[in-house]
Amino acid sequence: MMVYNENAIATFERRYRANFINSLGGFKSLVLVGTKNSDGSENLATLSSLFHLGADPALCGIILRPATMFSSTLDNILEQKWYTINHISPEFVYKAHQCSAKYPKGVSEFEQVGLTLNIWKIFLSLLSKKVK
Repeated sequence: MMVYNENAIATFERRYRANFINSLGGFKSLVLVGTKNSDGSENLATLSSLFHLGADPALCGIILRPATMFSSTLDNILEQKWYTINHISPEFVYKAHQCSAKYPKGVSEFEQVGLTLNIWKIFLSLLSKKVK
């Protein structure tokens, strides 16, 4: 059994240390979290922090990093009070990963990586009918 202390971990090369720490919790599914702001700008964020709390009532959550100048996802969720959780299939895993790049606010990850808004538009249509 390997035992690592804080000093040993601190000596790891930066990317190796990040991968090491990220793997401690075991396998986590990568999801795309979709949001939209009041100006209509779409945002997609890659997250591996989706967790299940309960089924009745249905409760899931996500953990986001603290707000930064690139925190469109958190800002949009706080503003609009909703988000979509989208599982990633093998057909678009590389496009999904590119959504983790730090795009400026107002830049659509959908457009930048070439993903379509078809399901997104259906969801927004249903949401707008529910709100009315």
